[in-house]
Amino acid sequence: MLNIAGPEYDFGSVVFVVLEECEHRRRGFGDDEAEEQLLRVARGKLAKIRQAYDEFGGSPAYWKVLETEVLETAMPQYIEAAREMTSLERAKFGIW
Repeated sequence: MLNIAGPEYDFGSVVFVVLEECEHRRRGFGDDEAEEQLLRVARGKLAKIRQAYDEFGGSPAYWKVLETEVLETAMPQYIEAAREMTSLERAKFGIW
């Protein structure tokens, strides 16, 4: 799939920016709400990126594949790792 809007909309760039935003907000979420909140953050960041992407005349087909990659591939992997990291942080990494 060809990205005609520019390198800032390549898969890696977008995934990085979305995960960076999620990681920035992760510690503020409780265990029971973390998955839903992180997905909300990811969708919000994607919506902002989409606005700029559309202004550059990006392809709707490319965006759909990119959005699916972020939400259905990257986010589940990130959420699993985020749960583990949050647990370790709360246990102070087992260091007294």
